[in-house]
Amino acid sequence: MKQEHERSKLQEKIAAELREKAARTGLTDAEAPDMVDDSVYQENTSGTNVAFWAWMAVLGVVILTIVLVVIVMH
Repeated sequence: MKQEHERSKLQEKIAAELREKAARTGLTDAEAPDMVDDSVYQENTSGTNVAFWAWMAVLGVVILTIVLVVIVMH
């Protein structure tokens, strides 16, 4: 029980230090960057398109064919 109490005191101390540091830097939780607006590098990009999945299907068929050929020849 004493160890848990000491841990909670340590956690409170660390939390207080972090709040103090945040106050010194002037950032509040509302002002903290969420990295959404900062992600300019993602502009003009697109997600995975249909061609990728078609190539993955072709690759899967090729691998399956090789495996079957090896099994039949063995």
